[in-house]
Amino acid sequence: MRKLVSAFSCLDYRLREGAPICRTGLAQRGCSKKVVVTFPACSARANRTLQPQMRCSRLALGACLPRFLAGFTLLELLLVILVVGVLVAIILPGLPRARQLALGIGCLNHLRQQGMAWHMYLAEHGARFADRRDLKTSLPSGYRPCSDWPPSDPRAGRAAVVLADPLTGEASWSCPGARWSPLGDRPQVKQQGGANPSAPIVRYWMWRFDRVDEPVLADNFWGRKESKCVAMLGEAGHPMAGRPQGPAEVELVADVYFPGNLTSAPPEWRGRAAHPRGRNRLMMDGHAGFYRDIRLYGH
Repeated sequence: MRKLVSAFSCLDYRLREGAPICRTGLAQRGCSKKVVVTFPACSARANRTLQPQMRCSRLALGACLPRFLAGFTLLELLLVILVVGVLVAIILPGLPRARQLALGIGCLNHLRQQGMAWHMYLAEHGARFADRRDLKTSLPSGYRPCSDWPPSDPRAGRAAVVLADPLTGEASWSCPGARWSPLGDRPQVKQQGGANPSAPIVRYWMWRFDRVDEPVLADNFWGRKESKCVAMLGEAGHPMAGRPQGPAEVELVADVYFPGNLTSAPPEWRGRAAHPRGRNRLMMDGHAGFYRDIRLYGH
């Protein structure tokens, strides 16, 4: 074994130095002793005694190298290609799902940051929401109520103005799923959160701040305390809000979505949302989660 290792060491040294190599074996440069090497691939020359100064062409080296140094066979290469193909076939179908999962997690993080900002704001203002109906008409793109479903404007650009101090990150106002979907640039989806051109783009909806009626409707929260909002929303009998028993059952912020049964919407919008088959929602008590919606389909 020591002789075989010595032979391979000599091969590595001569390849790096550019020195001639013996055809039938390897001889250490400057060795005064004979080296006896046996190669399985050249039995005719096996057990031959080599002199240190023997020279031959490099092209003949492959004839005496062990098989594992001579290269890959065609069968081995095809086997490697087959294994790689199987791995790709297993991994590729899961990539879109992993991407959607990452976008959903990023959206939930944004909603939780907004929830913390709302908690800080309410703590500083006596648990009362600001009555900034003026922002619904003064912000860029103005007040754009839908003519059919429903006749209101749920875009939340004014929230970025109200929470400008506790929540300064621009990315927190744009849902990653909506941003990278075909819905992201629809005028019904996005709104600039301020008159300044550098103001963040908001891609979330707030249904409890969607009207500018006077007096304030029962299902809107303008200028009302948190406890009164829950009570009045239950009395209003809103078909989507139901009769909440507490802040944990009242939606504050939600992803954009267009139900599949919305016949007035363009066909390419129906059943589409920022995330497939459901919505991320921030509830009034500050918790956020993903809620499935049978009216929404996959992308």
